[in-house]
Amino acid sequence: MKIMVLRYVYGYASALLRARAPITAGILLAVLGTACLHTMPTQWRVGAARVDITPDAAEIAAGNIWLGGFGSCLLDSRRATGVHDPIHARAMVISDGATTVAHVMADTPGISNRRIKAIRQRAFDATGIPRSNIMVGATHTHSGPDMVGIWCGVSDSYESSFDQRVAQAVIEAHQSLQPATLLARVAPLSNMQTNRRGWNITDEDLAVLQARDSDDRPIGTIVEFAAHATCIGKENTLISRDWVGRVQDRIEGSGNGIALVNTGDQGDVIPKDCGSGFGGAEAFGASIADAARDRIATAEELTPP
Repeated sequence: MKIMVLRYVYGYASALLRARAPITAGILLAVLGTACLHTMPTQWRVGAARVDITPDAAEIAAGNIWLGGFGSCLLDSRRATGVHDPIHARAMVISDGATTVAHVMADTPGISNRRIKAIRQRAFDATGIPRSNIMVGATHTHSGPDMVGIWCGVSDSYESSFDQRVAQAVIEAHQSLQPATLLARVAPLSNMQTNRRGWNITDEDLAVLQARDSDDRPIGTIVEFAAHATCIGKENTLISRDWVGRVQDRIEGSGNGIALVNTGDQGDVIPKDCGSGFGGAEAFGASIADAARDRIATAEELTPP
């Protein structure tokens, strides 16, 4: 379902918004939560940041890090043996001067409610952003540390470090708030997904939201595409971001600011024909990144009606 951007941003009647650029509900809820920006902004302020959350070598060597995403602890336990590519928490903070919202994504299979509450509290204490305005999410990589607890969990020491570092991404993004413009674009990307249960219910839209500073330089970009991060496969024991990492790297490497990736309303949707292994993850992620950059190039500015 498509929802007009400005209906969320300004709370105006839908009759005023029909000519505005649409975007998926998921990316809007990710960025703006359910908070309504009540005042008419004369200028957005946006900040973005990235913080490394990779477990240190000692934690991994001690056998304290388990990878999550496949099966359960009893049936498919996977103790991490090393790091293929570092994982991060990436955050974007958006303010209209009256209301501030934060969105942070961690490269993990998921995050427990207990962890989310702790992260929100840390971020609130440092920034004053209301806890209800801080969305904490995970990219759902199936080669990341289990921060939920159903795939054998992690050590107490890493949990504490994880909370601090994810919150730090929000704090740094808030500290970097600056005048900005927002641009958005959504368009279908076909033949890249399949439903593992055979259901014909798949969101094919690839959506982007980009913030640019007063010199038109990208501050950060949010990319949303619905697909599990499962290309590498369950035999892997190295920490990795899967295909999401390739998207992040290509978006950031092409000068588009900090890249947050939401894996959207994925349900039972998985990548189509990405094979098994790091090569497949790289190829699939590169395709998503290229499509995202096409949408960035044609994105429309979000302005008051």
